[in-house]
Amino acid sequence: MLKESKVITIYCDEVLCDTVGYMLKYTDFFWVLKYENVDLAQLTRMYHYIHEHLDELLRNDVNIIQHMEPIATAQKSLQQLVEQWYTLYVITGRTDNMCDFTYQWLEYYFPDMIKEVFFCNNYKSKAIAKVEVCLKVWSGLMIDDDPRFVDDIEHIPVFLVDRPWNKNYAWTHAQRVKTWEEMFKNLL
Repeated sequence: MLKESKVITIYCDEVLCDTVGYMLKYTDFFWVLKYENVDLAQLTRMYHYIHEHLDELLRNDVNIIQHMEPIATAQKSLQQLVEQWYTLYVITGRTDNMCDFTYQWLEYYFPDMIKEVFFCNNYKSKAIAKVEVCLKVWSGLMIDDDPRFVDDIEHIPVFLVDRPWNKNYAWTHAQRVKTWEEMFKNLL
């Protein structure tokens, strides 16, 4: 799939980090939801909740970094990509108040694999578009799960990670994938 660039931009939440799984398991605010039923509106509410209550979450769960686990086989797949000379950037909609936590989490699970992290501040008025980051780093592929942003990235190949909140969306330029193994196979 990548012909011209060995640069990949990867979205953090729900592509690398099982943020929704954490929210459903460790916060009673969302205990009534089941993962397979989470829609885009509920997903957005969860992320707003995280950003508004991060300090409280960090105080109440001193092991949050260990509890907020990576998506299955993401670590192994990223390590294999780095070994094949891919340059990996992480894009996140997280706001600046989550920088330290995000860096710590990425270093804990993906040590020395990520070249740079871009905070798009999706929950603030001065948001940075994901496509801007992709163009800035000359990305040859974007891996994301959020259908609202995939449409903006029409000139860059996209792997859309299959999630309950994007199951009703389809694009001509995005390839839907279910697992990191499937993504890895499609890259080679």
